[in-house]
Amino acid sequence: MRRALSTLSFAVLAAVTLPAVAQRPSPPPGDCGARPTHRVGEATKLALDHVVLFKLNPGEPAGAADEMIADMLCALPQIPGAIAVSAGKKLRDDREHHVKDYDVMLTVRLTGLEALATYASHPSHVRLVEKWRPRATWRVIDAEARLP
Repeated sequence: MRRALSTLSFAVLAAVTLPAVAQRPSPPPGDCGARPTHRVGEATKLALDHVVLFKLNPGEPAGAADEMIADMLCALPQIPGAIAVSAGKKLRDDREHHVKDYDVMLTVRLTGLEALATYASHPSHVRLVEKWRPRATWRVIDAEARLP
């Protein structure tokens, strides 16, 4: 009896819900119906992507990029506020618009600006910077991370 009621309940729910879903207009091609998540000037809590492009100094040994990546993947995920950490070597730069002057890219997704401050002053990050400062130069991009 209980199974029969469950099946009946599901059938009623489907009969009521599915036609409404089917009648909902589809967004035009290329428009996923995204709406702004906040108004300009309104306080929001957004994730942040911290992207760093590293150029190893001339004369660094062949394994330096792999060493740097291993150091990053060991030290950075433990920092409070770090949601995800990825690092890797440049794969290609054969197209006109490819960024060419880097060897390693680091991406750290953080919970927000406060987490970026914690990250920057965390002993694991500071040790990493101290180790690699004499061996590489880098450029940093900090951008909000909006997700669908």
